[in-house]
Amino acid sequence: MRFKIASSLILPFILVTGASAADTTKHTITLTPFNVNNITSTLLTVSRSQSNTLLAYDSDQSPSPKGIWQSTDNASTWHQVLSQLVGWDQIAFEKQLNNPDVAVALVKNQLFKSVDAGVTWTPYTNSNCNMDENKEMSWGEITFVNGKSSLMFLEHTSGSLDKMYVSTDQGKTCHLSTLNDGKGAWNIASSSDGNVIIATSAGKMLRSTDHGESWQQVKFIDDSLVPKYDSFNVTFNPIDNNVIYAVDAEADIDSKYAARLWHSSDAGKSWEFFNYGQGTDFTSPIIVVNQGNDLLFKNGYKNFKVTSSKINPEVDDVTLVSDSKIEDGLISIWAPQAFTANNQHFLLSHLVKKSGSPLPTLTSYTAEFK
Repeated sequence: MRFKIASSLILPFILVTGASAADTTKHTITLTPFNVNNITSTLLTVSRSQSNTLLAYDSDQSPSPKGIWQSTDNASTWHQVLSQLVGWDQIAFEKQLNNPDVAVALVKNQLFKSVDAGVTWTPYTNSNCNMDENKEMSWGEITFVNGKSSLMFLEHTSGSLDKMYVSTDQGKTCHLSTLNDGKGAWNIASSSDGNVIIATSAGKMLRSTDHGESWQQVKFIDDSLVPKYDSFNVTFNPIDNNVIYAVDAEADIDSKYAARLWHSSDAGKSWEFFNYGQGTDFTSPIIVVNQGNDLLFKNGYKNFKVTSSKINPEVDDVTLVSDSKIEDGLISIWAPQAFTANNQHFLLSHLVKKSGSPLPTLTSYTAEFK
């Protein structure tokens, strides 16, 4: 079952009890707080275009005003480009280099398109990509594939029924994907050139090398060692698209899968894993940093950590550094999102629920990894 909010934001949410690791670590994430709309939001989602335009929107159902805010200076300043009372479920930017300002949004059950980085939006009133408004619990997941030509996957979910559609015209028209005959809920990841697409769903991983026209089952070292109910989160190494990493970020902390890093060196044809054992849990998707040399990830309830992309047992702590006080509480959630192309800069939202406080508070930061 998918969350209604975009999984790219929900998956990295980790409950923690501490704000940072020890000061002796050699890796840091430097935090600079920023404010979008002067209103406490309980779920701020941010999308980044390939031209580094940021769009922030609050899809939470709290009484706070809905709308879209834009930043063209990496979150230093924001201005509202659209005011709308209903929450925006998801905004996804096109990943073609020649269309950096094209975005598709899902608002309830209808798709919208912008060609000016979110300033103006046009609804697709008659698109067969729109959700069925008559079905209960309908929502969707938009995923653009990297490459020279446009390819958008759109998952339709209604209760226990999941269908996967594809569009080559940014949501104007859709048809059922050839992926599993269009059935099921899938996580989609693509290489930086779009030549390889990996799709994962509850214990299954498929691979396409023809822009999603056909799919082949990948080869695991042992199928019995693959999680049967959770979906892999897959990350390509942008420096070498033959190298891919996968983790079960949905696994329970005490699960054997939580400490397991799967990797492929042949563009996803075959996979093996390295088990890091007690003390290391991959509770977020892998983030490839330092020119493809290191892997940043959320570890368990407390920390960000780094390991080598060459796959060895060494794991280093990451210290969170901020000139402002980092609040803590009974519940403390860190959510990384909106990464730059090299993943060294991103945005980090911190949701804190304090004892006696009826509502959580959210602080947003620009983050720089070193």
